[in-house]
Amino acid sequence: MNLSDHEFTVVERHIRFGLDAVKGVGHQAVESIKHARAQGGPFQSLWDFCERVDARTVNKKAIEALIKCGAFGSTGASRRGMLAVLEQAQAAGQKSQQDAMIGQGSIFDLSPDASASAPPGAGAPTGLARPLYR
Repeated sequence: MNLSDHEFTVVERHIRFGLDAVKGVGHQAVESIKHARAQGGPFQSLWDFCERVDARTVNKKAIEALIKCGAFGSTGASRRGMLAVLEQAQAAGQKSQQDAMIGQGSIFDLSPDASASAPPGAGAPTGLARPLYR
């Protein structure tokens, strides 16, 4: 998820799986993933992924396929656990994206000690835990 591109590539004598080869994940979804990754750096968790990737191009079926093929392995969370919380993570991500589109933020976004330079999801725990402050 954090390193793959559209096509298979060879990196240090290992084959990196191309995201276009994952059934149910289309070209536009991969473009959206790459864009979010370029904007905010590596994804820290499923929650971070759902918050940052365009929910209009990466649907539930695509995310399920990515989880099942092991694309979220770098998060440290189990596939079963991620599948169990997928609906909640996706709903939270969609709400966050909708709020951003209409200019709403959390009261915590106004906190004077919030770092403006921190990348999205920087304070979020990795794995399955849902951040309490969002």
